[in-house]
Amino acid sequence: MIKQIAQKIDRRLRKRSFNYALRRNDADYAASINEALPPLVIYQMGKVGSSSVNATLTAELTDFQVFQVHVLTSEWRNRLEEQYREASKAQGRVIIDRHVNASRYLAARWARRTAGEKWHVVSLVRDPVARNISTFFQAFPVYFAQDAEDASDGAISRYDSDELLDKFMNEFGAYRHSVPTVWFQTHMQPMFGIDVYARDFDHERKYTIYENDCCRLLLLRAEDVDTTLIDAVEAFTGVRPEQLIRANDASDKTYADVYKQFKSRFTPPAEYLDQLYDSEFAKHFYTAEELAGFRERWLAS
Repeated sequence: MIKQIAQKIDRRLRKRSFNYALRRNDADYAASINEALPPLVIYQMGKVGSSSVNATLTAELTDFQVFQVHVLTSEWRNRLEEQYREASKAQGRVIIDRHVNASRYLAARWARRTAGEKWHVVSLVRDPVARNISTFFQAFPVYFAQDAEDASDGAISRYDSDELLDKFMNEFGAYRHSVPTVWFQTHMQPMFGIDVYARDFDHERKYTIYENDCCRLLLLRAEDVDTTLIDAVEAFTGVRPEQLIRANDASDKTYADVYKQFKSRFTPPAEYLDQLYDSEFAKHFYTAEELAGFRERWLAS
């Protein structure tokens, strides 16, 4: 009887107290991890095709504990938690994504790593315009918590395409649009000490492996995952995955129809394309011909 009462109180507090839910979720997350396995961390900006990579590596690389996170430094972990805290207030219930607990766990584990321990890290890039649109749809209930009636991925479907086009260009925020262009300097280099721009990206193999004293980094392009992931992972870990497992496809979301309509009507201003495609990020990871193809795609919408 006492146990049942305690469980009922726990469930209620998890729904109402952000701080309590965060601590309890941290404990649950840590308990689910096999610390005997070395970590393989998929560390990347959101919406670059990492869910399929995560599903594949989790299924195939059984000698690693695979994680997927977007932030790891203390500054950005605090920002992420505050974002979910504010969204929870707006929704009137606790919202904490599992990525939050994964980030907190990995930061603590990194701080207590042993001398000479080298982590395996995987990261991805994607056409920055496509990435920004995908992020806008995926995280809409968090970014526009005051507007959304709930935190499901169907919340965005209540808006017509004209409203969403306006929100994307005028309310999404300048920083969120610029995330692809600064993510590696803001997140990867401070955390793992690797400057991805210090070496040319291998456009022939379409992936590059970096290494320093604390980690090995495999960098892929989302557009090439279908054809490069198997070979890249084998070169990176010595294990060859048998197949690519697809996950988190926008066509499976409740907002799939409005997402498709949005993309068909989206014709970005030239200055928006210039901001992203003339960036160091775009020119480093994509050829001039590939960037011209991206421009043509959006201007033909």
